[in-house]
Amino acid sequence: MKRNVVDVLISMPEAHRFVRGLVAWIGFVQVPITYDRHARFAGRSKYPFLKMFALSLDAITAFATAPLRIMFLVAVLGMGLTVVLLGWTLYSYFFLNAVRGWSSAMTVFLFFTSVQLFALAVIGEYVGRIFIESKRRPMYVVRATYPSEAGASATNATEVSAQ
Repeated sequence: MKRNVVDVLISMPEAHRFVRGLVAWIGFVQVPITYDRHARFAGRSKYPFLKMFALSLDAITAFATAPLRIMFLVAVLGMGLTVVLLGWTLYSYFFLNAVRGWSSAMTVFLFFTSVQLFALAVIGEYVGRIFIESKRRPMYVVRATYPSEAGASATNATEVSAQ
């Protein structure tokens, strides 16, 4: 990495860092370097499956609120399913001679379960926003500054990478 990339990476205020993701997030030009990796000469990897799994969870949770959004969608689908099941409950009450009290118990259960799931999804959205804000990542990373044609340093034009 070039020095300016390292400086931006070091200046990131996060305490729990997923460095691979931060390097990509910074937005500087990246070039792949191909190489041939030879087989391990001796010993075993010190990075077993559980550590790789933990790394993948870090990658998912460090940059995405998608799991929270997925739970929001599950809550909405659950509410739709609740409406369908409520229709079945009422149908069974009026036409199938359901056990006495079953329809009212199921109606109350389905209603409050869907409300709780939806409330948790809304709380999850707020937690996700707090999570993103708590990282205190800069909105922009300045790649370079260029002097103006007039030579006045107060009016530098900048090239910016929006994040």
